[in-house]
Amino acid sequence: MASAAAYSASTVFTLIGVALIAIAGFTDNWAEYSVLRRNLPSLVKKGTDLNEIIYFPRNYGLFHVCFPDDVPSGIGSISKFGQNCAQNPDMKANQTMRERFSTVQSQHFYFLWANVICYGAGLACALVGLFIGCVGCLKKSSRLTLFTGFVMFFVVLCQVAAIALFHWIQYQERHMLEMSPYYRSWQSVLKQNTSFAYGWSYITAWIGVIFLLIGAITLVLAYRSLKQCKEKSYKAKAEALYAQHYDKAMMPYGGAYSPYDIYSTYYGHYPTMPAAPGYYTHNPYMYGHQ
Repeated sequence: MASAAAYSASTVFTLIGVALIAIAGFTDNWAEYSVLRRNLPSLVKKGTDLNEIIYFPRNYGLFHVCFPDDVPSGIGSISKFGQNCAQNPDMKANQTMRERFSTVQSQHFYFLWANVICYGAGLACALVGLFIGCVGCLKKSSRLTLFTGFVMFFVVLCQVAAIALFHWIQYQERHMLEMSPYYRSWQSVLKQNTSFAYGWSYITAWIGVIFLLIGAITLVLAYRSLKQCKEKSYKAKAEALYAQHYDKAMMPYGGAYSPYDIYSTYYGHYPTMPAAPGYYTHNPYMYGHQ
């Protein structure tokens, strides 16, 4: 009963966790920038190109930037979940552009891709772990159950690493990168009319990580419960085996081996004869057997 309850709990928590991190990964509301665009034309410096991304309300995901309202012209946007989205321009730098990057810019570029790869690897491992867990549950295999638990712990590690990279990327953009289009290069008017917040995709990712962690712990508990149930079953079988009595057919005989033959020395020239048939000697009439 304990193993069944642990299996049920681990299945529920793991499925919810995988679903949540998948939703968070495929949606683009990790970081939300709200811009009061109507206040900008009369306040920014003359000659400012208001068609740049930084002057539009936008939401950032792991790979895309989406625009809930107006869209910059010429950005090459696509429709995704009812929003106009485009690949994050910071991730499209070619080799020529990267050669002119500063050290912090180069780190920022590679961290962006590492964030996507780390999150994707965690999600892929979660799907593999789900398949292995289903097989282990059907076969009631304690080893597969424990392996699935370790896979889910690895998934949690990948997701936490991806979220940590996301935070570091945000820190670089706000405090370390001084060139356009990052925060430190903005005009003061733009800073005053722009607000930043973490979106629901980011919150969903954290909730998914918590569910996966609980699922991994319950998988380890399910492994222990299943192993204890098997040990109890083996112990019960062993006790039942030791409780069995000897076969009644063996009781009349003195030993497991037949005694020596009676030699003719004691009976003159009479032919010898073997002793009474025992349990392990030749007994053509099967005396003593039921």
